[in-house]
Amino acid sequence: MDIDTRVASNSPDLLDASGLDLSDQPRTPEEWARMYRAQLRVSGVHATAPGFVILPLHEMAAANVPEPLGIRMLDELISRAAPVPVLAQGQRCTFLAVFDRFPDADLLARLALHGLSVSPHRSNVILPTCWGPAPRENARWIRPPRPDEQWPSLSEVLDSANAVVGVDKAQSDRSRRAE
Repeated sequence: MDIDTRVASNSPDLLDASGLDLSDQPRTPEEWARMYRAQLRVSGVHATAPGFVILPLHEMAAANVPEPLGIRMLDELISRAAPVPVLAQGQRCTFLAVFDRFPDADLLARLALHGLSVSPHRSNVILPTCWGPAPRENARWIRPPRPDEQWPSLSEVLDSANAVVGVDKAQSDRSRRAE
């Protein structure tokens, strides 16, 4: 199942902008940045001169994964009741989290084998300027942030990836033994 099919499955956890005041839909990048800061309490968000809305990764973090792993990670985090904002960018998913510590190098190396990377500390993520597909940014919300939620830590996001990858490895090992 691809991410668009997953979103179309009408899961109440996805594409729900509940709690947001959308009566005055942001139109300009500056209005979007203001909305992200005020309603979603995402500090540091700002608009750039070319018209992009940027989330600096100072207090925040981003884990980037291929779409198939992203779908399984999203399901895992939802089952843990960990509200995580997720962007889709092409065939990759970006999980936004609170930066709590630098990840363990061994864990990152294991997860890198499955296509996971963590954006460098102090880099940026471009945020969408609409709730649907945003071709200009090549990013769209799969699960937007909500004003009443605390974002998970980067450690929680990486733990979910490790859990999903561990399940995949265990299933693969069982398949090999059965042959």
